[in-house]
Amino acid sequence: MKVLIVLAAILAVAAAQWGYPYYGRYAPNTASQTSNANSGNGGTSVATGTANANRNWRAPNTALQTSNANSGFGGTSIASGTANANRYWREKRSPQRYPYYGNYAPNTASQTSNANSGYGGTSIASGTANANRYWREVSEVVPSVDITVDPEV
Repeated sequence: MKVLIVLAAILAVAAAQWGYPYYGRYAPNTASQTSNANSGNGGTSVATGTANANRNWRAPNTALQTSNANSGFGGTSIASGTANANRYWREKRSPQRYPYYGNYAPNTASQTSNANSGYGGTSIASGTANANRYWREVSEVVPSVDITVDPEV
């Protein structure tokens, strides 16, 4: 009986780890990616291949701030520049709350490519990722329109 309990515990641990080869149990998003950087929905422009992003609603790994990957809260690892992403947690720490389009606050920590590390993430050669998930995925971005009525007319 004890042997069965031990075997069941080992199998449970192995099954829990299965499918999560990345640090912190992040699983990659293997869906093919196309450039979406200039669309109204935001997104990340990747030249070719697959975005090795992160899964579900998992928060980004902030260790040494080398990559924020594409967790549920957004963020992108880029080889140079700064990720203009990472809403929600980070916007609360921005001195200017909403300096970017779509009310996204920037992550101003220096970024390096982390695509080949255990942390996953998308590597972009250069530039800035005007990114990512949350509001832009769940609804269309509708630009605000200021309508002023002139009482003289």
